[in-house]
Order: sequence, then structure tokens, then C-alpha cells
Amino acid sequence: MEIKKEKAELVFCIGLWSVILIGVILRVFFAFVNTGLWHDECALAINILDRNYMELLKPLRFLQIVPPFFLWLSKLFVSIVPVNNVNIVDFAFRIIPLFSGIGAIIAFYFLLKNEFENKLVILSGVLIMALSGSLIYYSYEFKPYSSDVLVVILLILYFVKVNPKSYLKQILHSIGLFFVVMFSLPSAFITVAGITSVLFKNWKKFLCAIIPFLSCFTIYYFAYLKGILAFHGAGMDRGWNDYFITGSNFLKVILLYIRVNLNLFIFPLITLLFVICGIFYVWKRNKTLGIILSVILAEVLVASTLRIYPIDPRTQLYLIPVLAFLVCEVLNKIYSKKVSAIICSLLLVMFVCLNLFSSRFVLLNKVSSDAKILISALAEDSVSNDYPVVIPKMSNVEWIYYSRFFDFPDDKSYLQAWQESDEDWLKRVPENKYYYYAVFAPKVPDKIIKKSYQLIKQGTFSGFVLKVDK
Repeated sequence: MEIKKEKAELVFCIGLWSVILIGVILRVFFAFVNTGLWHDECALAINILDRNYMELLKPLRFLQIVPPFFLWLSKLFVSIVPVNNVNIVDFAFRIIPLFSGIGAIIAFYFLLKNEFENKLVILSGVLIMALSGSLIYYSYEFKPYSSDVLVVILLILYFVKVNPKSYLKQILHSIGLFFVVMFSLPSAFITVAGITSVLFKNWKKFLCAIIPFLSCFTIYYFAYLKGILAFHGAGMDRGWNDYFITGSNFLKVILLYIRVNLNLFIFPLITLLFVICGIFYVWKRNKTLGIILSVILAEVLVASTLRIYPIDPRTQLYLIPVLAFLVCEVLNKIYSKKVSAIICSLLLVMFVCLNLFSSRFVLLNKVSSDAKILISALAEDSVSNDYPVVIPKMSNVEWIYYSRFFDFPDDKSYLQAWQESDEDWLKRVPENKYYYYAVFAPKVPDKIIKKSYQLIKQGTFSGFVLKVDK
């Protein structure tokens, strides 16, 4: 009996570390390829490079809203690498997302290990996290989405395991939790949910927790966050309009999120049913955790309904471990019955196959021709040609970021301002020979289409550089 137990433990360890290793390899793969930054990444990178630490507290250019600690830490990493090497700078910007993506797999394992004894449940949960196409993709994108995922898992684990003994310690812990919000904004949802769970244990400790946290957050909101949101609010509202919940689109928004980020059982509705059942089971098994996860989901729904925070697959990436954990709650019940376990295991195998297949396209998308490759090709070609360069507004952030790494004279570029119409911009464009550079949502104006041109470089997904003659 003891030998069988040891063999089972060995099989589990091999399976677990194999899954973790695959997840790490899929994420580290991007670091070796080190594909160029895309539109939003370039927009954020420009702010980091062009501002000092204090200036990063002001509203950022190009509709970027990012917590200050994330900005400062990113600035620190970039400041210690050679600023003239484009590949090293790109990698430095993505250090936080990369290590967060790897850390999230390991942190989720410890959360599962803390809550479940069934090793098949733990292995299934780690499998979901390691092979999630969305988590793989954003583990190498210079945005705070990946770090949000890691922070959320660590906070849930904190509230489950840590119980400050004295009122003073509770106050100090709450102040410390506020500073986490300055690194990851969605952590405010998890912190409020965690503090709410304290109410059901000791109302005095609850007050010692909630008052300092809300006091610090109120100061942070009025001193910093309110101005940032007011500055960018209208523009962000338009971009996120489809992800705010209304009476008519509730199910559509939820199922879209699941389809993009956590489509475990082919049909998103099945995954949603697993999540709903998971809420019921977690309340029966661990009331504290049930309160935390339920309040998190309630906060997300209310914030979206009030048009405060949209349920966008990117901005709400941190919900993946929350939903995955609730799925694991159901699996914990299913795996206790042999027939159900076999059926569910087959479904999870399908999930693995589908995610490996989708991850193939994730990898292709990441390694396809991008702004860095296109501008590099343009720089090489312009060495022997004296053509000016014209840049449409939808591609201007890529140009502003990457052109600094190549030798392009300032008086030979015609950058379209964001508020400038195509007609006004084209009046400034030279009539004779020039390069047309488009990488993000490229749409060539009729005036340029009618001219003869030569394709310098075309990206599989990203765009092109045209050498245009009159």
C-alpha cells in the first residue's frame, strides 16, 4: 500500500512539474524571439522613456492609465540597460509581465494545494493556468495585465492564510495592502473582498482593516486617480463601451469573456455553469474563501454596470484564476466519482488540445512581422535613398518609439497628428517620392493608392512600408 502511494506521488510530481515546465516554456519562448512592441505597448513605453519618475505621476500620453508603482518599476528596469539597443530595451520593458506570468502558475499551485487534497484537482487547476492562451499571450506584453493576475492570486492566498492577531497589526496590514493597489489597480477589488470576509469573524478587526484602507484609497483617489480618469475618461469610455453591462447584454458580455479567456469545455455556457456551481460548493467548504470570491465577482459586475470598470477580456484578465478556482471546486466534487471523473478528464484533455492549438496562433501572432521589423527594413532601405517618410496617425506611436533607435532625420518625417484629418495631413506630404509607413490598422489613403509604389516589407499581421512614386 505504501509503495502504491509513493508511486502515485511520483506520478503526480512528474505530471505537475511537466505542466509547469510547459507553461514556463510557452512564456519564455517570447523572450527568446523578443518580437517588437505593438501599438499600446509603444504608447506606454514612450511615456516611460520620455519622463522622469515624478512626471510619471501626471496623466500619460496616448490614453494610457497605469498604476504608479508599475510605471516606476518599469522605469527602473529600463534605466539599467543600454538605451541605444532596441532589443534589450524591448526585453527590459517586458520583464515584469514575463516573471508575473511564470509566477502566477506557481502561486496558483500553492493556492490549490492550500485548499484541496485531491491531487487530480490540483493538477487540473495548474493545467488550466499554464495553458491558458490569454495568460500566455499577455505574459510578454508590456501592460500590467499579467502582473494583475499574479497579485490577485497572492492576495487571495494572503486573506485565506494570514490572520493578524492584534488590532494594531490589522491596521498596519491594511495600510500595506493599500500600497499593493498602487502597483495593481484591480487589487482594490480583492482587498475589499478580503476585508469584507473579516467582518464575519470579528467586526472590530473589520473596522481596523477597512477604515485605514479606505482612508488611504480615498486620498489616493482624490490626489491622483480622479485626475487621471477625468483626463482620459471620455476616450476610454468610447473604447470600452461594449464591455459595460446593461440589462440587455449581461449574458453576452459574460460569455464573451469566457469564450476569450477561459473556454474550458468548448461551450462557454458550460464553463459558466461550472463557475456558478463552484460558488455554491466553495461556500459549503470554506466560508471565508466563499465570501472573498463572491464579493470579487459582485464588485466586478457592479463596477461594470455603473460604467466604472468594464468586463473587457484584457483589463479583467485577473479574473481567470478566480473563475478557474471555482471550476476546480466543481472538479473536486466530480473527481470523487469514477465515471464523472473520466468524463471530466476527457473534457479537460480536449481543453489542453484546443489551447495548444490556439497557443500556436498566439505564438504566430507574437512572432509575426511587427513595427520593429518594418522600421528596421525602412531604415536599411533609406540608407541608399533620400526619401522622406510619411506616417499615418494610427501608426504614429510605433514610429515615435522605434524611430529613435534608427537614423532618421527629423526634417524628413511627416507624422500625422492624432486630431489632424487625412486631408490636412496629405497637404503636407511631399508630392514626389516618399515612404508610407503603416503598422497599426493600416488603411492607405486614396491619394497614395493611386500612386505607383513598391512594397518594401510586409508583415503577416502587422502592416507594411510602401515606397511611393508620383
